[in-house]
Amino acid sequence: MGLTRRVACMLGVSARGPDGRPRHPAAVSRARWRLRIALACLAIAALLPLFVVTPGSRERAPASSPQVAEPRTPPPDVGAAGSGTLPATSPALEALPDPDPNDGVMPSLEAPEIEDRATEARRPVPGRSEGDDPALAYRTAPGSSPTAAVSPDTTVEPGGRPQAVAPSLSPRPAPRPTGQSAAAAPRAVGRGASIAIIIDDIGPARSLSARAVALPGPLTMSFLPYAEGLPPLIAAARTRGHQIFLHMPMQPVGEERPGPNALLASMTTEELREHLGWAIARVPGAVGMNNHMGSRLTTDERAMRTVMDVLDQRGLVFIDSRTSPRSIAAAIAAEAGLPHGSRDIFLDHLPTAAFVRRQLAEIEAMARRSGSAIAIGHPLPVTLAVLEAWIPDAKARGFTFVPVTSAIEKRGCDGRSPAGRCGMLLSARAAAAGG
Repeated sequence: MGLTRRVACMLGVSARGPDGRPRHPAAVSRARWRLRIALACLAIAALLPLFVVTPGSRERAPASSPQVAEPRTPPPDVGAAGSGTLPATSPALEALPDPDPNDGVMPSLEAPEIEDRATEARRPVPGRSEGDDPALAYRTAPGSSPTAAVSPDTTVEPGGRPQAVAPSLSPRPAPRPTGQSAAAAPRAVGRGASIAIIIDDIGPARSLSARAVALPGPLTMSFLPYAEGLPPLIAAARTRGHQIFLHMPMQPVGEERPGPNALLASMTTEELREHLGWAIARVPGAVGMNNHMGSRLTTDERAMRTVMDVLDQRGLVFIDSRTSPRSIAAAIAAEAGLPHGSRDIFLDHLPTAAFVRRQLAEIEAMARRSGSAIAIGHPLPVTLAVLEAWIPDAKARGFTFVPVTSAIEKRGCDGRSPAGRCGMLLSARAAAAGG
């Protein structure tokens, strides 16, 4: 008996048994179906890793990009917990056309169309909020409608999944002089340069959140409002000298769920106010807010005006996480005179130590060049391990770590400064109004 026949007999799919006697056709048919099903399961298991997105971001990465989005901890259903009486889950998301292929995804230099688009977006456009180049930032003029996108950050993440690190489009430090070895190269000095780091997604992952809060500061800890047990974490963060922010879930492009009680474009103005008020009450002591996801909502002018009005009434500042290059959130905040800023660089949309260190080098270069830099990271083990070693070293080299509100004030975007990026435009606006 040949090997093939022996295997067929063992699997029960041959018409005759090992002894040569014919088998019942029904038994043979059942065995063959079982074999087909087993082979199909093996094929699915082998192909599944090619289609499943690994943890790494807020927004879903497009199929054209080999990177992935920043990590999201699945939110517990705790809408009724804490203050407020909102439903435990948000209304169903509407179907949204025109997903942005650069929504929260770092452009790869291997995709020329994305690189060209990012390069075009770096050009200053009057009437928009601050972009990548601090020297070319604009504040929305009175009467203009901020319906165009703020310039996207070309380091945009996501926001990532692990792979070989793609070249970043952000400005790089000056190259080392020819002939100088890495060992002999002078260490970068950051005298007078300030760095503000926001750690998003604090709350759901308790042990990692506690480790993030233990980082040397001052940093800014941004808490997801639906997480349980926030008061002790908030108190610990304050004790460590960190600033408290609300990380507000907002509707993304596509069908990914941002979490319970998120702000949705389909909500009425009153519903937006109610949900945002509930979230603010869940994070006592918050001095500001940045968006969690939100690539859809931050392009909605009506929703953003409602959000900025609530923040203005509560005396909170706003940081645009810039999960979409089409976001108008910072432009609306500027038009409303609300203290605001925008994220410059994501640290960990590719969750590898080498990539995080590279992004930190970009932050150092930006801080030296323009005086301040705002970065956003997440409570991932690799991010926390790199930051634990890098922060003391950066301080020793002269970099100053500040709460993000200090970076807003230094940039003149606090709504009252007479100088700086936003301050000069405020003065011109006041002069025009007086004339």
